[in-house]
This record gives sequence, structure tokens and C-alpha cells, in this order.
Amino acid sequence: MTEEEQKLFDHYEKETQEYFNKIFPGLTRLLSEGREPFRKHINFLYDIHLFQNYLLDDQEKYFKSDASISISTFYSKAASDILCLYQCLNQGQIISSMSIERNIFESFVNLKLILEKDTISRIKLYEEFGYVQQWNRIEEYRKYIDSIMENPQISDEEKKTEEDGYNKLFDAELIKNTSENYLKVKDNYLSGRPFHWAWKIYKDEIQKGRNPSIFFICKKLGIEKMYLQFYSLNSIVVHSQPLMSSMLTQKGGITPAPNFSDPIKNVAATSSILVTDIILLVLSYAKSPKYNEIKDYLNIKWLSVF
Repeated sequence: MTEEEQKLFDHYEKETQEYFNKIFPGLTRLLSEGREPFRKHINFLYDIHLFQNYLLDDQEKYFKSDASISISTFYSKAASDILCLYQCLNQGQIISSMSIERNIFESFVNLKLILEKDTISRIKLYEEFGYVQQWNRIEEYRKYIDSIMENPQISDEEKKTEEDGYNKLFDAELIKNTSENYLKVKDNYLSGRPFHWAWKIYKDEIQKGRNPSIFFICKKLGIEKMYLQFYSLNSIVVHSQPLMSSMLTQKGGITPAPNFSDPIKNVAATSSILVTDIILLVLSYAKSPKYNEIKDYLNIKWLSVF
């Protein structure tokens, strides 16, 4: 670091620390007072996360058959997402929490689709789609590198740097193995646009050249209403600038400051329902002898809070 850079660095470090010292008392009070009306709703999310870990740590008692890698992943991802959601709502960050809830819903839909029927073959489709995704990434990156190489305005030094970066990410052995795996499974996914693992399941019911949308899948699974409740609204808020702005507005201005309002309770309630459904789907698939009592326990606990 040069002397000039050090001076600049020290200046903004000092400015930031002084700003923190100024706002910390008020921010602490805002967080404490703001989250108090929603404390039990937010804490419920942490309880669900902890309960999922408890079931896993005592799985010989609660799971009578092993789950596949993908099903175990959905279970663990739901536990991870609900913990992230707890932290997010604990800080009054509603917009970001809605993105997390949307991720939880996607996990729920994929898990429900896999377990609907033909589970073994659907697990295979889901897991082998990883080869397609990796191949797509290599191909897209290669196209980028080729465009760099063909650009006369880019220096030879920059081109070499880009090519070296590509080769570090994707060595020859990785490309060879990925290509071989991709060629074995590619016919199970949409040619030219292999962007969804479940294309083969619905290929005779959707428009030629299209992947199944999450709305289409939800309709086929009979959970169209859940899509409207959990996914559609969250997507609108996350992607719509006017709606996002309204949810970030406090005291006449747009701010990322903590916002504790009724949507916190709503997101906590709906997300915990989704994660509970994921827990029960996995327990049912694993033939848990404790399925019914866990279902009753989670229902009683949810009603006691919401």
C-alpha cells in the first residue's frame, strides 16, 4: 500500500468508526424496541432450525431409511435458509427476507416434485442435471474467452490473463470428465436450452423448446395457491422497483435501516410452514416411526406462536 493509499484508507476507517460511534446507541435501541413485538415469531424460526438439527443428530431414532443426496440436501438447505431468515428478520431486513423465503419455496417445490412419484428416476434426473449445469458454465465461460481473444482492442497481456484464469478454473481433466458425463445424460434435458432438471417429466405437456416454469409445475402438483402466496408476491416485491421502494421507505425517505412491521410476522409464519412441510416430506419418505407425533408437535408449536 502506497503512502497515499494508506492515507485514504485511514481517513475512511476513521470516518466510518466515528459514524458507528454516533449511530450505535440509537441503532441498538431501534433493534431492541422494533423487534420486541415480533420476537416470538422471529425466534420460532431459530427453533425450527434447531429442531431440524436435533432430528438429524438423532436420526437412527427418527429416520428408518436413508435419504438420497438430493433429498438430504433439500432438508439441510431448508435448515440453513431458515437460520439465514432468522438473522435477516432479527435485523428488520424485510426485502432480503422475502428473497430467502422464495428460495425455501423453490426447495419445497423441487422436493415435492421428486417425491410425488417415480422418485428414484426423478432423483437421478435432478442429480445428473449437475453435469449439465457444469457443462453450461464451461461453455458460457469459453464463449466469453473466445470473444476476448477476437477483440483487437484488448491487449495480448490482458488476453493471456483471461485465458490463464479460464485454465485455472477449468483444467483439461475437468473439461474432459464434464464433457463425458454431459454426453451421457444430455438427452434427458431440453436441447439448446437445458435450464430445468424436470424437462423430461413434462416434455409432452409443454410448448416445444420451452422448459417447465415453476408456476406450471405448481399447477401440476396441485399447489397453485401456494405459488401465489409464497412465490409470486415475493418475486414481485424483489423485482419490482416501485414495490421494493415502498417497503424501504421510512419517514419519507428510502433507507436500508431496520424496518419492523407486520410483514415480518407474515414472512416468519409462511416460511416456517414451508420448512415444516419439507421436514414432514423427508420424514415420510424416510419412513419415520415418529412422523405423526412430530407432525402434531410442530402444528401445536406453530399455533401457539402464530
